[in-house]
Amino acid sequence: MSMIKKMAVNAARGLVKNGADPEMEGGYAYGIECTLSTMLILALLMAAGFILRKPVHMLVFIAAWLPLRMLVGGAHANTHWECTIISVGLGTVSVWLSDYISRIPVAVMIALSICCYVVFFFTAPVVHKNHPISQKRYRKTRIIARIYTAVECAVIIVLALIRSPMATPAFMGFFTTAVLASIGLFSKNTERSSYK
Repeated sequence: MSMIKKMAVNAARGLVKNGADPEMEGGYAYGIECTLSTMLILALLMAAGFILRKPVHMLVFIAAWLPLRMLVGGAHANTHWECTIISVGLGTVSVWLSDYISRIPVAVMIALSICCYVVFFFTAPVVHKNHPISQKRYRKTRIIARIYTAVECAVIIVLALIRSPMATPAFMGFFTTAVLASIGLFSKNTERSSYK
């Protein structure tokens, strides 16, 4: 059992001892585990942003990437540690490459952003077999994801058109999530049959 999982299980037991519903202990543990894992990833990403001397770029990447990952889903690692390494690696490389990617023509960034939106429109949400959701929640999440990704795409296009230095980290958050959604769609761990 990982350190994060142990901490989550202990915290969930503490909640139950203090009057929380005992039948929900597993749910509490899972929620706490996900929260701790996300906090660790965010802390490491911000540390990487400071090391790269691009903390604002990293904040923009996180703002573009994290809500999308929660809404869209996609490829997932098998453990929290793998997830942490992959997430921090993606964010660090994306921000590190931002100066180089900012040199691509604006029209190319806009075209790629629209392609990413098309991926989100047809794939989101990508549901993992270990975390199934109801048909009702799936349909609601699909609508929210389509609206949210359209808004984020529009913001990236505006930032690109005004040549804001923040366009690139926002685009990279959008792009990497589209790639992970595409990979997740064809993963053996993706639940497809229940959501046709």
